[in-house]
Amino acid sequence: MARFQKEKDKKNELIVYPNPANLILNVEWECELSSNAKIKIITDKGDIVSTQKLSEGVKGIILNVAELATGSYNVVLHINGSDIISRAVIIIH
Repeated sequence: MARFQKEKDKKNELIVYPNPANLILNVEWECELSSNAKIKIITDKGDIVSTQKLSEGVKGIILNVAELATGSYNVVLHINGSDIISRAVIIIH
C-alpha cells in the first residue's frame, strides 16, 4: 500500500531546479497535460509575472528567469482552469 501511495504522489510532483535560480529554471512533472495547460510564475504578492503555454505530452520546460527581480516566487502548473501543483522558488541575481 505504501509503495502505491509513493507512485501516486510522484505523479502530482512538480520539480523545480536549481533553487535558488539565477538565469534559468528547469521545471519537470509526471502528470498528463491537456491542450490548455500552462506554467505560471507568481510573486509572493500573487501577481502573475510569467505564463508559458505547454504542449500535450511534454514533461518539462526550461524557463528564462533572468529578467525577474530577486525574490520569492511560486511556479504553478495550471491545467483545465485549475492550479494543480505549486512549488516555491527563489530568484537571486
